[in-house]
Amino acid sequence: MHSLCQIRWLVIPLDSSKDLCRLLLHSMITHFRIGLFSDLKASLRKLEHENADLRFLNNQYVHKIRTLEKESKQKSDKIIALQEKNFHAVVQTPGTLKFILLAYPYY
Repeated sequence: MHSLCQIRWLVIPLDSSKDLCRLLLHSMITHFRIGLFSDLKASLRKLEHENADLRFLNNQYVHKIRTLEKESKQKSDKIIALQEKNFHAVVQTPGTLKFILLAYPYY
């Protein structure tokens, strides 16, 4: 007479304890692989989320850098315009003599 063993939807006739040990070992290995696979999937999911967060943060930093570069360029242009405006300054001394000062921009 053959006995039956049911593990995870499998119905297998068992002829000896050797078959039972083999089936149990196979079941344990399968269970270990499934656990390992699910752990790897969870790790992959976590790393994908971290990667997406880092990409988003990187884009924010790039946008901030571009904004600061534009502001810096505008301020530099404003400074140059003010220096050119002040290029010919007229100074009157108390003795009513007029001196023309040439202010050269430093760059």
